[in-house]
Amino acid sequence: MKALRALSPWLLGAFACGPSRAWLEQPLQGAAAPEAAPQVTAAPVADPLSELLGRVAAQRGLDPGPAPALVELPARELARRARQQFERDLPESVRSAQALLLQRLGLVPSNFDLAAALEASLPGRLEAFYAGEPPTLHVDSALSGADRQRALAHELVHALQDRAHRLTRRLRYEPGAWDRQTALHALAEADALAVVERLGLGQSERAPAEEGPALPGVIARSLAAPYLDARARVEELLTQGGFPAVDRALAQPPASSHELLHPGSSAALPALDEFPAPSSAYQAVYSDVLGEQSLRCVLEEWVAVAPAAELAAGWAADRVSVFASDADVAVVWELALQRSEVAAAIAPLLAAARGPAAQVRAGTPVAEWSCGAESDGAVVGVLRQGGRVKFGSFRLATARGCAALERWLRGTRVR
Repeated sequence: MKALRALSPWLLGAFACGPSRAWLEQPLQGAAAPEAAPQVTAAPVADPLSELLGRVAAQRGLDPGPAPALVELPARELARRARQQFERDLPESVRSAQALLLQRLGLVPSNFDLAAALEASLPGRLEAFYAGEPPTLHVDSALSGADRQRALAHELVHALQDRAHRLTRRLRYEPGAWDRQTALHALAEADALAVVERLGLGQSERAPAEEGPALPGVIARSLAAPYLDARARVEELLTQGGFPAVDRALAQPPASSHELLHPGSSAALPALDEFPAPSSAYQAVYSDVLGEQSLRCVLEEWVAVAPAAELAAGWAADRVSVFASDADVAVVWELALQRSEVAAAIAPLLAAARGPAAQVRAGTPVAEWSCGAESDGAVVGVLRQGGRVKFGSFRLATARGCAALERWLRGTRVR
């Protein structure tokens, strides 16, 4: 269904085992034309897949319809197909923009290629994924027994969701919709996990593979987040009105991951305006709202899970913007927090990305403005103004790079 999320759930949305140990069970939308020679079966009425679909649909309370096609692939080919699907679903410009933010935050190496990292890490961890156009289940051909049943049941729930709620279309990348789609994605995963549990299929006993390289922590957290963040909300809905209540939530999902995680609350501020370019030499190439889930995944790099969640819960609004010129790419992540003390706690954590070369402007408290140089010549700075935090970076050709960056983050165009 949804493409892998780069922060939230960064890329962002999973990057480690969810509760079902299907390390990347989230479905990926879009047509995936076979390029090798996989075993493809259109399931007849009486075959095991159709029988399982009938059980899943009965539990879920939806019309089963025709079974999706089934594609069985060796683990490495399954990972390669997942990468291809990911690259189709998330535009390269978006992947590059999000990778730039993660690099400047010090969370991934320079020139980090998420798609390649995923392909290298997924074999033996990725069990199955669903593609909606045409409806197809892709599964690791080595998976057997209860593990296979559970993985297929999870993906069949996504197939039913797709038919009933058009999730493939609604989760396709849309500029400015990252956080809203994050909330919908998490609901879809929690729904699938609830169905699998109620069918008595349990959790995997298969040990995750250790042969692939580990992903950066922020990526792993982002991959796991969709499987965790809506569990409590879906259980509450099931208690209130069963799966029809879940269907109503999928039809009208929360507007943000903050609303999903804190039902009944509302952000303290409206959406942030578009951030201005550093100068007329720059053109906007990316802008989006990452949301509370993404902020939490970032903060967990520097603090434990509980305090990271508490700080991220103070989210009110955010916007990440990327601008390109002939010689540079600039990025700014503006955060609006509900209380100034939350901003005061988050700002120094983001400033940790500056490293030991950090410099502070004379006479300015570290809590308000700090800036440092990167090894590649870029400058990185963090500005706090009351309940606002702005993290920014560029390589503007000037001897006073930090001063120029501060002017930009304070709202003055750089000449």
